[in-house]
Amino acid sequence: MAPRAARLPCVTFKGEGPSWGGVAARRTLTVTSRPKVDLCPVSETAKIIGKKWYLIILHELTRGPKGFNELKRAVRGISAKVLSENLSELESRGLLTRTVYSESPVRVEYALTDKGRELDGIFLSMRVWGEKWAICLDSEMPETPLPAPARR
Repeated sequence: MAPRAARLPCVTFKGEGPSWGGVAARRTLTVTSRPKVDLCPVSETAKIIGKKWYLIILHELTRGPKGFNELKRAVRGISAKVLSENLSELESRGLLTRTVYSESPVRVEYALTDKGRELDGIFLSMRVWGEKWAICLDSEMPETPLPAPARR
């Protein structure tokens, strides 16, 4: 897409260029504006996965496919409505799939796509950083160290 050009009418530049009878020359400036594109991969990734619950939902799904209620229990503090909206958005972004099983009652299962599974490295980095720098209350600290996530 070509940048749009805006014309500013008669801008006066005093003390520059020719003048006629003591009057400063007037020129027309063309100002080009370009759409803002952030080419930083970190910023672009944050735009895709940076919503409040996204990383927590995706992290839960790295442990394997889960049903809606299973996710609701695993992601503490999220309402059913917000979880449903977030799952739909993550599905539309191609990070997870939604499979409906026609059983009685109907069962819905969510799983990561290949694109979603590629976030494993981010979760590993967050875990390492969190173990080093995050402040946890003694009651929140696990008794035994957590096992390292499996490498694919």
